[in-house]
Amino acid sequence: YCTKTIVLATGTKRSIPNVANIKNYVDKNISFCAICDGFFYRKKDVYVLGYGKYALAEAEELKKIANSVTILTNGHTPEFNQVEDIKVITTPIKKFSGETKLEHIEFIDDNQIDVPGLFVAWVVAGGYDFARKIGIQVENNKIVVNNKMETNVKGFYACGDVIGAPYQVSTAVYEGSIAGLSISDMLKHK
Repeated sequence: YCTKTIVLATGTKRSIPNVANIKNYVDKNISFCAICDGFFYRKKDVYVLGYGKYALAEAEELKKIANSVTILTNGHTPEFNQVEDIKVITTPIKKFSGETKLEHIEFIDDNQIDVPGLFVAWVVAGGYDFARKIGIQVENNKIVVNNKMETNVKGFYACGDVIGAPYQVSTAVYEGSIAGLSISDMLKHK
């Protein structure tokens, strides 16, 4: 295809770590969005599975409404500094269990915790390889854009999850409209 502009709106791929039985509880009481589903766990002890800044951001969001928040790194070293009021458990996870929903997490040291809800914030990976190959600036797995949704490569724009949090449809729609208006203005005047 020949075009004067391209909008990269490839979204992100949410990764799930390879832990026994985790997929059995997705869409039950395992969530991928603290902003979307956090209210279900108001005043409860909640857990976030992850070890990077994405996990910390989800934990910070949950901290506002939950009784307590614990980040489970599944054996990975946290890629963030310890934060007050957020506990971190680095022990690798052996398996998830529960009858109809996730109820327990068992660690390799045979310790077990009861879990009312789990937020997976493992890795955010997306359509960044294409962007990097053509020289678009990517930092912390986010395509860098200005307030017009322009990248550093002329004619390339980006919007939605590929440019970073919050990972919300409403934000992506807004950014898409900004990109569209910016492209229209650029094509009319240049």
